[in-house]
Amino acid sequence: VAVVALVGYALIHRKVLHPSALADLSLLVIKVTAPCLLFANAAGGFSGASLASSLAALAGGPLILGFGYGSGIMLAALLRVRPAHRRAVVAASTFQNSAYLPIAVAVSALPPLAAAFPHGPATALGAIGPASLVAISLFGVFYSPLFWGIGLWWITDGLAGGGAERSRRSAWLLRLFPPPVLGVVAGCLVGLTPVHLALAPPAAPLHFLFAAIGDIGSLTIPLANLILGGMLAQALTSRAAQGRDLVCTVASKLILTPAVTLALLAACRPWWAHDPPLALAAFVVFLQSTCPPATNLAVMTKGVAGAAGSQTPLVIPGLLLAAYPAALITMPLWLLAFFHLMTTSSVP
Repeated sequence: VAVVALVGYALIHRKVLHPSALADLSLLVIKVTAPCLLFANAAGGFSGASLASSLAALAGGPLILGFGYGSGIMLAALLRVRPAHRRAVVAASTFQNSAYLPIAVAVSALPPLAAAFPHGPATALGAIGPASLVAISLFGVFYSPLFWGIGLWWITDGLAGGGAERSRRSAWLLRLFPPPVLGVVAGCLVGLTPVHLALAPPAAPLHFLFAAIGDIGSLTIPLANLILGGMLAQALTSRAAQGRDLVCTVASKLILTPAVTLALLAACRPWWAHDPPLALAAFVVFLQSTCPPATNLAVMTKGVAGAAGSQTPLVIPGLLLAAYPAALITMPLWLLAFFHLMTTSSVP
């Protein structure tokens, strides 16, 4: 994330890209690459997950959003965050990096730690990585529409401006179902039906189409980070984010939300700790709670016409700049706490 963002920073700083190009790249991500990425993740199928673990992963999205939003509102009030900055602070406290960072952590960390899980096919050394991808995709079924639909509308409502826009009641469907939401819905319709057998397997007759969509979707991560770096180049000159904004975001997103989630998992530990699919779903939900704010927050705010007159697009890059280095410390500690909770008293 840091290296690709530095490239974006250099492109803007060296005037290779004009700042207005960031808005165009943002729209490209929202309307093309992100829908393809979400479709490809969901369309591959959801085999290997039990009904209980699937429901747990599905419920995890709204649950983590609720914890983040509540803690962000509370801390913003306690720390007296400026009203002009509160939307950015609460958004960064609510929405986490829910896709490529959890995928990278789960695929890297789980195989060598597979022995910590109860014995079972879902946690075998060679299967735990792919199984975690299934759980992450299930987590995004509700999370992605909430983020790209209601979240996009809420974050950018004050940026699009104008009572005339808000008076268009017929536009609410477009706000709730932007292209990324349509991508994940279409992906679920394919992934939860036998249709995915004609697309996802390497020998499937339409696999070339699935691969092409996946290739386009894979551009989402580097483009989002390039945009983030370009926005940082502008944010560092404006210095819009204040110290209390940074403290509120880090404390809410990286400390309070994981703490509440871990406490909830500890309370219901007997239900999930000895069931392999449920244990994996619990891990994915907790992993999501420990992740730093979504870099796509920068994409959302930059891609809205009229956003230049708001503080939100200038504050969010500073919050991301503070949260990601802090997550290098907090995420490993929280994951150690989870594995300790899962394995404690597991032997009679």
